Amino acid sequence: MTFSPDPDQTLESHYRVGEIYFALGDLEQARTEWDLLVKKDRKSRWAPLALYRVGSAYFVAGNCEKAMEIYQEVFTEYRENEMAPLAKFRTANCLEESHRQTEALRLYKELEGRYPNPDLLASKMKRLEEEIVNKKPS
Repeated sequence: MTFSPDPDQTLESHYRVGEIYFALGDLEQARTEWDLLVKKDRKSRWAPLALYRVGSAYFVAGNCEKAMEIYQEVFTEYRENEMAPLAKFRTANCLEESHRQTEALRLYKELEGRYPNPDLLASKMKRLEEEIVNKKPS
């Protein structure tokens, strides 16, 4: 990786090595590889995907607070990237897990027309709207 004359190939290698560590269950080493990639070139085509995967590693490990921090970085810094809606969706998932339904619903609504699985998005929004209505005291 270090000696490749092609910088994009070096970054892709870091990404792929991170994927291997992730598949092996070594989430910390996977995050390290992806962090190295992002630090090396935040503007590369690999950076948003690597950053998203860092968030995913935290998410899988059950650290939603840290995952949300990383995901927010993805959907604010890389707004036009295909990973932005996925990061926003995962952030909303974390908010749901934290019983912050109103905030989660707001993010899901922001994804209308942008999320690749509109049926899943609609289902999530409907369920949350029902939960919110049923929680209100009469």
